[in-house]
Amino acid sequence: MNRTGQLIASAALGPGIGTSHAQTSDETRQSALYLQSVELPKKAGVCAIEIPGFAERFRTEFPSWMRRNSVDIASGESFLKAEAPKADKSLRIASSTMIAENCAAILEQLGVPAK
Repeated sequence: MNRTGQLIASAALGPGIGTSHAQTSDETRQSALYLQSVELPKKAGVCAIEIPGFAERFRTEFPSWMRRNSVDIASGESFLKAEAPKADKSLRIASSTMIAENCAAILEQLGVPAK
């Protein structure tokens, strides 16, 4: 996995996942905060269904959390958006390789014998 993929994996999964200790950086932390800022409201919707009073507590606390972390969230968003084209290219190459390795299976799934 290239450095871009490692940073994105680490940001999505948490420090130490997808990167070595030496690669855990402000960029990774900021990227993780940005991803959390996007995901937490979605997760909160599920929690609000399951836990009485959760929605009100989240509505009260989330804006404060966003303000406290706004600079890092903005930096993480900028970093991920700048790195996204590199990661996309890396993922396309990996996907193409996986598909190419399974072309015979694709034909067999369609009922066409592989040559």
